[in-house]
Amino acid sequence: MPVIKELKEELEKDDPEVWRILGRIVVRSLLEELENDPIAWRRLVGLMVTDEDVRNVIINAVRAEVVSRGDLERLKNELRQDFDERLQNDVEKLEERIRSLKGDMDEIKGNVDKLKSSESSTRERLAKFEGKVDILVAIIVGIVIAVISQLLLKVAGIM
Repeated sequence: MPVIKELKEELEKDDPEVWRILGRIVVRSLLEELENDPIAWRRLVGLMVTDEDVRNVIINAVRAEVVSRGDLERLKNELRQDFDERLQNDVEKLEERIRSLKGDMDEIKGNVDKLKSSESSTRERLAKFEGKVDILVAIIVGIVIAVISQLLLKVAGIM
């Protein structure tokens, strides 16, 4: 009898955990009884139909173990929010990376433009240098021809 009194005291506290545990115990006991005794099955069906307390105990035990639509909706919303946050973070990271790559591309374009400008300037200076070299070569050739002519004339005795 002390166990029943103790159980009664616990149940009077209205602690949901106690009710959950009690519901599980009742369900397990009922299942074992039903598996082993067809007469108990018929008695349970009769009690479920006629005894409101038994119906409530079974309903509460099952309700404690079943996920409600509200639970599923909350879970769905939490998952959606988590997914949205992760997706937003990934999108922000990708946008930042794209901005960084665009900056790198702009820098590379600037360097290419500088190289093109430098190449153009170098070609112009090279062309001027080639012109001066051509003039210098012409002068040197003229001087060499004049010197050789003088030498040939001396050697020939004309001078």
